[in-house]
Amino acid sequence: MDKPTLYQKGDWDRFWPEETVFVQKGRSAFNRDVGRILHSATFRRLERKTQVFPLGESDFVRTRLTHSLEVAQIAEGITLSLNEQLEGFKLPKEFRIDLDVIRACAFIHDLGHPPFGHNGETALNEMMQGAGGFEGNAQTLRILSKLEKKRVGDGQAFGMNLTARILAGALKYDSLIPLSLEAGEEPSRLRKGYYASEEALVAKLKAKLLGKDYKKKLAQTPFKTLECQIVELADDIAYSTYDVEDFFKLGLMSPLSMLSESDALYEKVAEKVNLALSRHKHTQHEEKLKGPDIRHIIRNVFRDTGFGNSVDTPDLFGDGLADAARMGKEIAVDGYQRTHFFGQLVGQAVNAVEIYPNLDVPILSQIRVRFEALRQIEIFKHFGFEAIINTPPLRMAEYRGVQIVTGLFRALESQRGLPLLPPDIQEKLAKASEEAGRKRVICDFIAGMTDRYAIEFYSRLYSPHPESIFKPF
Repeated sequence: MDKPTLYQKGDWDRFWPEETVFVQKGRSAFNRDVGRILHSATFRRLERKTQVFPLGESDFVRTRLTHSLEVAQIAEGITLSLNEQLEGFKLPKEFRIDLDVIRACAFIHDLGHPPFGHNGETALNEMMQGAGGFEGNAQTLRILSKLEKKRVGDGQAFGMNLTARILAGALKYDSLIPLSLEAGEEPSRLRKGYYASEEALVAKLKAKLLGKDYKKKLAQTPFKTLECQIVELADDIAYSTYDVEDFFKLGLMSPLSMLSESDALYEKVAEKVNLALSRHKHTQHEEKLKGPDIRHIIRNVFRDTGFGNSVDTPDLFGDGLADAARMGKEIAVDGYQRTHFFGQLVGQAVNAVEIYPNLDVPILSQIRVRFEALRQIEIFKHFGFEAIINTPPLRMAEYRGVQIVTGLFRALESQRGLPLLPPDIQEKLAKASEEAGRKRVICDFIAGMTDRYAIEFYSRLYSPHPESIFKPF
């Protein structure tokens, strides 16, 4: 029997053959893809795209770019740990996970996000109803395979023309997004998957990576590569720790505030965490969490990472509460304590990841997170959303982002919209033969905007004090 290997011949294939003038010796195709992504305009634009807080509120908070870099580092840490586990299974070195593939998949995981984060995503999805909708992960695959201006041949754009294995790492949801909603579906519902325009590409990817009998191999499981799973988990870890660190730094949250929210908020978090945990096979038989459980677990996290027993005291007016308040304030303002605390949380999560090799179909090997660590990740992620993101100040910013994206789309799809577009976008629009195709061109253009560019473009159309007409756009 041949030795099981994680990477097969088809993994290095590109969909458009390239004549390479110069290739550095010792550099793999995967490593070339890392460079290709880092040097792309789409990746650079992540610097000016919202992660959680609107850009301009603080220079400290994460952007989509810094978030992507942190996800890559966390994913590398997970990979190094998993490779040690694979060595312990006595598997050959050919089964080790390639760090360049992990880096590339992490760098591309958020490329499809439009300006204003998930709010821009919601607005574009509503504008694209009846034309295939909009979804950030689907847009990522479209950017990589068509929109990024890197490779073209026979009049057809091939995007970055990445290797098949890395391109597959962007396929987070193995589901075709229909052109129109089903009867009774909410217009605002976000469908996860890939667009019809990439359906043929996805089929070719599966055939390259799994063989012609890929449908048989995927009969019992969705197509999600091992690298995609690692990056998805690293993304969740980043959300659950570093987004909360931003809340602490800005004074919006502290350890004590996390232990003194309303019962209704804890119950809401418990409901969402239970739903998230139910999607993991190894947690189905765990007891359902309730509101008080959420508070108890958060308290234990702070206690176990150096906050002592002061948060356990029943004396509301004694030294215990004073100590808790003081220490909570320190972690919020003291960069050393804050980074140490959140670094510990990341390390705990990384060390809790386990791999389950699939020797028959190695690319579909599975990873899991031990229950307590997974529960902690989900609690911090959903607590941050309910306590901070789902509040009036950020909801106002969300409303503004939705209005800007919606206003841009309506202006550009109107009869007077064509002359407002850059020449290359006008050319694409002119070539689109159907309404759905024309909408997709406009959608691609808006989705590629940074927050600042979207605001400036909107200002040119609607503000009484717009930018100079001579400023390039």
